[in-house]
Amino acid sequence: MYHFNNGFKVKPMSRQRHLADSEGSEWGGARLRMMLQCIYTISFLCLLRFDEVLRIELKDIEIVDKLKGQIKLTLSFRKTAQTGGISCSQISSFTNPEIKPFHLYFDRQEPHLDAIHHLLRWIHVSRLTTGPLFRNVDSYDRVVTTGNKALVPVS
Repeated sequence: MYHFNNGFKVKPMSRQRHLADSEGSEWGGARLRMMLQCIYTISFLCLLRFDEVLRIELKDIEIVDKLKGQIKLTLSFRKTAQTGGISCSQISSFTNPEIKPFHLYFDRQEPHLDAIHHLLRWIHVSRLTTGPLFRNVDSYDRVVTTGNKALVPVS
């Protein structure tokens, strides 16, 4: 899946065509595929549920070491520790002291598991600077930036 999805090129926004007009083999554009690869990789490596991954915001990501390729992902929520064992009034809106951060590193040996590469690539092509990390991608393979709304899992 990783190698197949990497075969798709990111096209400039002005040259996008509606995916319904394309051949039946293209169910999604390059941006959508990059976002999904990033979601799958982070959820796999951090053992997160999809609804937890979809709630990640750009403020939750901190670059620790550029040379080693280390990123710290600090979540303010977990489904199994929604309040972290303390009352809701004591919880900071940015971090929860009971939830340990995830440290992710470059993995050049197994590129399909290189969360740093997928994350940085997604941030670059999506051009997001604030708010939710994962947002809707329209049928023209454009990231929907209006409204600051995250993707939500469909049950």
